[in-house]
Amino acid sequence: MTGPDSGSSPPHLVDNAALAALLVDPVSRRYYSPFLARTRSVGEAAQEVGCALDTLLYRVNTFLKAGLLEVVGERRRAGRAVRLYRTVHDAYFIPHPVTPFATLEERLYATTEPHLRAWARSTARRLQARGMEGIRLYRDTYGEVWSEGAADEQSVSGLDLVRLNDPARPPAFDVTTTLYLSAEEARAVQAALASLVMVWRERTLTGTNTSYSLSVFFSPEDT
Repeated sequence: MTGPDSGSSPPHLVDNAALAALLVDPVSRRYYSPFLARTRSVGEAAQEVGCALDTLLYRVNTFLKAGLLEVVGERRRAGRAVRLYRTVHDAYFIPHPVTPFATLEERLYATTEPHLRAWARSTARRLQARGMEGIRLYRDTYGEVWSEGAADEQSVSGLDLVRLNDPARPPAFDVTTTLYLSAEEARAVQAALASLVMVWRERTLTGTNTSYSLSVFFSPEDT
């Protein structure tokens, strides 16, 4: 380990199926992540995850028994000292054969599904609050078919940057479309998306602003 909050050590090879199952399970990893390559108390980790203290403490005991977490110190205070935990290794490499998934596709689906369900819940609440429980199906001026939430048949449709920047509109949207790109253009789109994500992630790592979920999927379609 190179410092109190670093992850520069070479990844530890995981060759145990039980440990691999804990590390690749999306729910388990959610509780494990606050301690990865940094020192945290149970209270700090619970606050970061957004769960009850007892819930996080149960997970911590599971990780301790599995040898994935260790006590690295204590924080003195009036009364009982607060224990501090950190992952045993700063990084892990889990080969697919030791995971509980039959195929790579199955693993990707399992790790992606929780994010999609969370997005669906959030989007449904947002649309219902705006009375947009209907669906508008149409073809745009470019000939592409769209399906989007709408309040009624008179609702304005289309991905319009002017409407997206309307102060009265909540800052949230989703879009799935097909782009027909050359290899050079695809690399340019990828670079632009990556730059956007990295710039804003670095700006929002600290502070108490509202959290927003951002997911980016960009890849060639199967033919």
